[in-house]
Amino acid sequence: MKTKKYLFLILIVVLSFSILLPIYENFENENNIEIVVARYNEDLEWLKEEPFNKFPVIIYNKGENDDFFKPPLLKQIVNLPNVGVCDHTYLYHIITNYVRLSNISVFLPGSCYDNHKKGRCIDVLNKTIETNNTVIYSNYDENNKTNLYNFSLTDWISTNNKNKEINKDTKLRNCDINPYGKWFEKVFPNISNDYVTYMGIFSVSKQHIHNRSKESYEYLIEFVNKNKNEECAHYIERSYVAIFHPLPNECIYN
Repeated sequence: MKTKKYLFLILIVVLSFSILLPIYENFENENNIEIVVARYNEDLEWLKEEPFNKFPVIIYNKGENDDFFKPPLLKQIVNLPNVGVCDHTYLYHIITNYVRLSNISVFLPGSCYDNHKKGRCIDVLNKTIETNNTVIYSNYDENNKTNLYNFSLTDWISTNNKNKEINKDTKLRNCDINPYGKWFEKVFPNISNDYVTYMGIFSVSKQHIHNRSKESYEYLIEFVNKNKNEECAHYIERSYVAIFHPLPNECIYN
């Protein structure tokens, strides 16, 4: 009888754990900031610095090696095919984690400590900590629809020296729909093109990610999942305000 009683108690504990764990995970995710890094050949030493070293990190590695700093709060390393640069990585993370996203995801390229990006990435994380909300820097211009309509690229190379060491190919695969204005009208038919984003450095809340369905992110990733150098990645880079539309004005910074 005692054995049966012990087995019954063990069963109760196991069942309780299986019921409470998802509740606990949801509660935890409602109250955290998570850094998502898109890495190619960068050393990621900047993850040792404050404020980055205070937060859990997921690293998506598209490089040919794993020779990079692994922070103490590292949650996961995910190896991905080298396609679509950081914009493919961000979409992949959103799609894969759509129902279990952290309250705030801070999306950073491995090259975010390059001289022309460093100030932006520090500012984004600090403002995210301060506001516990989405932080996107954007250039606003009511004439963007006209100014950027014919934007197109045929060649591009990374500005990061370590990335250029292993990828000197500059040729881009043409976007399935181009130029940029035509693509934007097709993908975001009822959204204005007043806000343009650059650098792939921003944070976004789970709530604002959920402004769009998982299926719509799956549609977007199809534009950047075929080649390491995708023209459409540069279209997506410019369109994050539209992607997470509608965003409150207080989440958009100049």
